[in-house]
Amino acid sequence: MENTTNNRLEPVNVPDPDKTISCMAAVIPGNAPEDSYTSQAVMDRLKQATLFNLEKLGYDEENDCPVATVCYEGEIYEFQFDYNQFQMSEMFRISHHLNEENKKLLEGADTALYVNMYYGSDPLKSFHLQLKVLETIYPENIAIADYSAFTVYSPMWVKLAAESTVPPSPDYLYSVHGVRGSDENKNIKEEDVQVWFHTHGLNRCGFSELEILDSTIKNSNNHYNLLNGMARRSVSDRALVEEGECLFLAQTQQNGPVITTWVNWEEVIDSYPENIPGGRKDRDNDDHNGKTGIVYLYLSQEDYENKKYSPVTIIPEEDYENLLIMYSSDETARMSALARERISYLKKGLQLEKSSSIVKMTIPVDEELREEAGTDWEHI
Repeated sequence: MENTTNNRLEPVNVPDPDKTISCMAAVIPGNAPEDSYTSQAVMDRLKQATLFNLEKLGYDEENDCPVATVCYEGEIYEFQFDYNQFQMSEMFRISHHLNEENKKLLEGADTALYVNMYYGSDPLKSFHLQLKVLETIYPENIAIADYSAFTVYSPMWVKLAAESTVPPSPDYLYSVHGVRGSDENKNIKEEDVQVWFHTHGLNRCGFSELEILDSTIKNSNNHYNLLNGMARRSVSDRALVEEGECLFLAQTQQNGPVITTWVNWEEVIDSYPENIPGGRKDRDNDDHNGKTGIVYLYLSQEDYENKKYSPVTIIPEEDYENLLIMYSSDETARMSALARERISYLKKGLQLEKSSSIVKMTIPVDEELREEAGTDWEHI
């Protein structure tokens, strides 16, 4: 390790201009000693890191904070560290169960250690590394606040994820927010109230955020799953399809494949009523007028060739009953690897009284039956 304290580091790689900084923070309990989260404390812990390789450690005089260069699985990353005030935003959602002690500590917390980085070529690997760095510099955290995805993770989950050799699920990397419209119109049934879904967190991957407009409470779960499936697939594939290009996202039992695409919001926003959730009137907020696109469907090859977009609301409700959303081979392998790594937890849990479990297994088909079955594997 090269110590370059008091010398500003030269950039190792030029950040992709399409990517935003990923900002996450280790929330510090109010009763923590002040010397546990100073710049020196951060640097001392980085020197003892075991979850990644520390290449360089320095101090950014201009921004008055420690900086580090890290090598992880053959790729170089740069980090900036700072401690500052912490306040829970109303936009944050808590993604894990917090015990009562953690809830009280989180409510009373006013300081956090912030870790900023640009993601590399693999967003999920980068996210996993950021968790490892956060766990290294402040393992006593009471929560991790992900400002890019507006999500709070529990300290138990962060420790488990950071120490794992397998990255967490892609859908930890972003969040999907739903905004419902007004139900002041007494002539509108509750189930028909409009809903606007949009993601937070994909910009740090270099992708457009994704949205679905003009959903309803009745169909909100279906449209949420569709949007979440497209976002998750993009993270797993390490790329979002180009604007206007097609993605084979899902298969319906009745009407064949679901082919999705996306279009920059500015191109199509005026085709929607101004006052619906996510309409023109909601675009004054900087969080929703940047790099974000609205999800559409292609219903045929001809539609794709003519760039004729159809709203996702056109899918009949019955098509969602047995909708099969496609997973990439990489994601299937990741889930399998994580299941193997954590199978001991399942075994311990099944020893508890009245416990039960559902397990998906893949078993090889007998060699003489594979041609007839059309596959080498059977899933049960």
